[in-house]
Amino acid sequence: MADVSGVEEQVEETAQAQPAAEGQGEAKPHPGALREAEVVAEMEIGRTSKLVFQVGKRRTGDMAFDIREYVDRPARGNSPGYTGPTRSGFRLHEENYEEFLEAVKSIGRALGYHVD
Repeated sequence: MADVSGVEEQVEETAQAQPAAEGQGEAKPHPGALREAEVVAEMEIGRTSKLVFQVGKRRTGDMAFDIREYVDRPARGNSPGYTGPTRSGFRLHEENYEEFLEAVKSIGRALGYHVD
């Protein structure tokens, strides 16, 4: 996988601003971005992709967690390549954490792992 140093800064920059359209001045924060997002874990899932686990505040101020795929795809042919978050992932409210954790444990049990 490509160099992953600085992913926290990249995640924060991506969450804080979306490029402004040509001639529109300064970039504005993406309306759905987590505020004060903190990367709490990363997991490589391929040669050019990883899962990034974040915790932060939603627009409403409620806490949420986000698990999203990030890629580092080099330019090939006419494609300029891309480094950053993808649409693959999900965000859940803090209140859904316990239920989410139980679902993950169920997956572990189904795969034959000993789960507390």
